[in-house]
Amino acid sequence: MRAYRALSIRTKMQAIILFTAGAALLVSCVAFLAYDLVTFRSTMKNGLSTLADLIGSNSTAALTFNDPNAAREILQGLKAQSHIVSACIYSGDGKVFTTYRREGGQQNVSPPGVRPAGIEFKDDRLVVFHRITLDGQKIGTVYLESDLKEMRSRVYRYLAIVTLILITSLFLAFLLASKLQQVISDPILHLAETARVISAEKNYSIRAVKQNEDEVGLLIEGFNEMLTQIQHRDQELERHREHLEEDVAARTEELSRANRKPISTFSPPRSLRSFTTTNGSSCKQVSPSLTASRKFPNPAGRFCGSRPPKCPSMTPKARSRALWASHVT
Repeated sequence: MRAYRALSIRTKMQAIILFTAGAALLVSCVAFLAYDLVTFRSTMKNGLSTLADLIGSNSTAALTFNDPNAAREILQGLKAQSHIVSACIYSGDGKVFTTYRREGGQQNVSPPGVRPAGIEFKDDRLVVFHRITLDGQKIGTVYLESDLKEMRSRVYRYLAIVTLILITSLFLAFLLASKLQQVISDPILHLAETARVISAEKNYSIRAVKQNEDEVGLLIEGFNEMLTQIQHRDQELERHREHLEEDVAARTEELSRANRKPISTFSPPRSLRSFTTTNGSSCKQVSPSLTASRKFPNPAGRFCGSRPPKCPSMTPKARSRALWASHVT
């Protein structure tokens, strides 16, 4: 799995296409092979049953007249059937009437005992027991034993054909995949190459070319939009960087000028320089030097501490203004 993850997207797509095509073909071939085997087994059963019925029909006279030689001549006709390993005709009482063995086979093997009529696959053989009847009465039994070489050779031929078909189909699928996968892989590879160039050159003005209107095209469109936003942000940062030194110098100059300005002394408002009494008379003017030291003289010239001066006839409003002046200074 790790090796597969390290492959390029082009190779992955080719592998996916080949694997899918191969799996589909393999499943189809296995299904056809299974169907052919089932059909061929049924055909073998039907053929062997028909052959046993034919031999039984030809053997009625030999059994009726108790002529084993005539029955043996009938079984010798099985030489044309190379798949028949052995054959036997039993009399009505279940005794062996005559036998047949294929050339090259074991000649001293005794035939099996009589069994009920039927056909079955046993080990690597197909055996059949068929009743011989005459006028509705059982006069004997035919036994045939066939090998499965024909079926095995058929399976081998079928596997060879399937292998050839798979190889040819996969080769054609590889050629088609090499061409068709470019529709998807080329835009993705182009996008990857564009991202690599942008990362190496730090040039966000480069754009990927949108080739299709599918999901890959939407991906490229979103990638280009992201590059546009990054480019605008970098341009703003560059403009800010260009004016940053000028802004710092200007603000430094402003601060320097502000620090060089003299600090002005507090001058009390004109309304606080004299206090109007309730009867129209005025107190003496407060001295600026005394005001700056937060010492307020009374009308007689004596200091009254940090409190505003009290005139005998000072109105409450005038005293409030004097108190505000003392807090400000």
